[in-house]
Amino acid sequence: MKHIKDFHSFLNEMKIDNADIEESMAEFYELQIQIAELELQLKEKKAKFKQFETQLNPILDGMVETKDKLAFTEAYVVKISRFGHERVTSSYKEAFELSLTKVNGATRRILNEALITTQKITKISHSYDIEKLTESNIFRTILDKLKMMAKSFLSIFKKETKAIDEGNDELKKLAEGK
Repeated sequence: MKHIKDFHSFLNEMKIDNADIEESMAEFYELQIQIAELELQLKEKKAKFKQFETQLNPILDGMVETKDKLAFTEAYVVKISRFGHERVTSSYKEAFELSLTKVNGATRRILNEALITTQKITKISHSYDIEKLTESNIFRTILDKLKMMAKSFLSIFKKETKAIDEGNDELKKLAEGK
């Protein structure tokens, strides 16, 4: 547990001391695990269904030609409620952006004003995951934090060395008399 206390002080993060929230987090964590397992199962089932669909599609395509709505096997009946087809749709956003390139400045200004008046503000909810606090998670989180700090340091260092290199290039040009 000493590592967990050190973990909180290292990250300088807020500690939540509320039993109800802790209980809800535990429940949410368990749900996340169940969801991950179910998503994996769903991915496997979808792959299996793709095989089934590839076998069934030629039969359904033939049924479109004959206008049949039912197909039978020994144990099952397939009832077609709607045949698959291609649908043509238009993108109003792309059409609007294209029209802006084909009109004069005054019309473009009016269309942009119309666009601004139709804008909506949407509130984006917080997004978070909950993980159990174990020593392996602590070390992984610390490692991630260290990586982030190292990247930040490297980007600052690169900017500084770039400025120094540019200064050296200018001094070299001055020394050569260019």
